[in-house]
Amino acid sequence: MLFGMALLSGSTASGWAFWTTPGDPTGLSSPLGRIVVLVGLLAALVVTLRWWWTNRRR
Repeated sequence: MLFGMALLSGSTASGWAFWTTPGDPTGLSSPLGRIVVLVGLLAALVVTLRWWWTNRRR
């Protein structure tokens, strides 16, 4: 949906503007940004679960 918004807004002055929405200067709403955020959240979950598993018998 957000990718389509960037496409329809006509803001394709640069290659990067094609992948971001006009109201998103960080690019975190882009498809790649969403994947990066998802990978970061999964990594945090794995680290938390590993810590909990290690410390559960103490």
